Amino acid sequence: MVNILFVEDNFHYSKNLINKVMQENPEVRLFRMITNGKEALNILKDYNSEIDIVLLDLKLPGNSGVDIIKDLEKNNYEKYKNSII
Repeated sequence: MVNILFVEDNFHYSKNLINKVMQENPEVRLFRMITNGKEALNILKDYNSEIDIVLLDLKLPGNSGVDIIKDLEKNNYEKYKNSII
C-alpha cells in the first residue's frame, strides 16, 4: 500500500484528482488531505514513516509549497526528495 499526503487548498480540484488517482491505482491510499502549509509540515514530521508520496500545491495559505520543500531539505527529510509531486 502506498500512502499519499495531498496538500491542496482547492477542495474541488483535490476531490477530482484524488478520485482519479485512486481509481487508476488500487494500491494507493489517501493518508490525509491538508489545506495549508503549516499543517502539512506538522503532518510530515509527525507521520514521516507512514507517508510515501506528497502531492503538493505550491500556492498555499500559511507556508507555501516551496517553504515546505525548503523546510524538508533543511531538516534532512531525504525520504521526500524524490517523492514530492
